[in-house]
Amino acid sequence: MNKESRTFMEVEDFESMFAQASVVIKHEQHDQKTHGSWAISGQKGGSGFTHRMMYQLKRNRADSMAKKVYEAEEKNHSQIQDTKTPQPTAPNRADFDEYDDYNNAHKKYSKDFLAWSKKVTTSIISPLAEKHLDGTPTGVNGYVRDVLRQDWFVEAFGNGGEAKPQIKVSSAGEAGSYQIGFKNGNPYSVLTINRGYSKNEPTMIHEIAHYATTISATTSHDGHGVEFARNHIFIAGEVMGESFADGLEKVYREAGVEIGD
Repeated sequence: MNKESRTFMEVEDFESMFAQASVVIKHEQHDQKTHGSWAISGQKGGSGFTHRMMYQLKRNRADSMAKKVYEAEEKNHSQIQDTKTPQPTAPNRADFDEYDDYNNAHKKYSKDFLAWSKKVTTSIISPLAEKHLDGTPTGVNGYVRDVLRQDWFVEAFGNGGEAKPQIKVSSAGEAGSYQIGFKNGNPYSVLTINRGYSKNEPTMIHEIAHYATTISATTSHDGHGVEFARNHIFIAGEVMGESFADGLEKVYREAGVEIGD
């Protein structure tokens, strides 16, 4: 199974992600509707394929562009939006005589760390995000489903057919992921967002682009291949605006991410 994810919640490594948020760079304007995998290899309105066929098209594929995509996204719009709020410090077991005291301290730390994570990664750009993204699982679910039922999305990518996604918010060690496959013979299609990113709109758009690519592609495709990149720019433009999408396209080109032209 081709799984896409971005590391986030490994506390020891998190400080390495700190950098001043980049200003979105805008270049010549153009119609973002020229982007979308259906314009080059996918099927407008969705592939109409079965769940298994969708899965097989991305199964065991290479993902050589992943690192370039992540680095370009960070340059366009840093995941860490607040670099001034200090990160909570985890308690040291050696500082506590009683395990219960340490356990209570660690519970408080976990709660504080989650609150800090949400604060420093908050990036609400669109009216849809302002409407939904309040830091709760319900907000994430509402936002994703609202994007997926927009007329332009359904026209471009369809309604998901047999791969309509389950939307989860978890504490997994990745910012987000979209996965399609089978478990114990049962099909699954799951879009997951980390709790710490539950107010980070660009992360959700990235995962929605993976889903859109899966349900519209009619040929084999890499996790972060040209189909994904074009869909990502297209969806970002529709939801977060032309300036964000132009900046994304610019850094993709600079990084050598394939966008099909």
